[in-house]
Amino acid sequence: MTTGKFNVEVLGTIFVVNAYSRDKSFKTSLLEGVVKVYNKNEEMTLKPGESTVLSDKKLIRGKISLNEIHYLQSGIYKFDDMPLSGIVGTMSNWYGMNFIIKDPRLAKSLLTGKIRENDKVETILTAVQKIYPFKYRRTTDNQIEIY
Repeated sequence: MTTGKFNVEVLGTIFVVNAYSRDKSFKTSLLEGVVKVYNKNEEMTLKPGESTVLSDKKLIRGKISLNEIHYLQSGIYKFDDMPLSGIVGTMSNWYGMNFIIKDPRLAKSLLTGKIRENDKVETILTAVQKIYPFKYRRTTDNQIEIY
């Protein structure tokens, strides 16, 4: 797999790469097998339970969290005390959509729950509304306003 930042070579494994064009971050997490993350200047081979993130233009090795393990195994993203702005930031990467939160207090609202990556945007927003009341409307095909 090739991204704008690094290449990831799959060597029989279960892993996830987070490298979205709208987001400047880069992360690879490995559950099983081996992956090699590299570009022209740098190379790192990951073992199960490890991850790498791009920090100050260098790859940093770390350990994957229990939430990442759950997500890798099930496609369900679990969040604990995460602001609504962080949740819709993840959804923005998944679906290539823009979310505009009109009320700054609403953006900072801390939520706990789980969402499934293959669910529809409206399904996720309706479920989140049951935890913390808000309204939303689709303003364009790829933009949703939350108020």
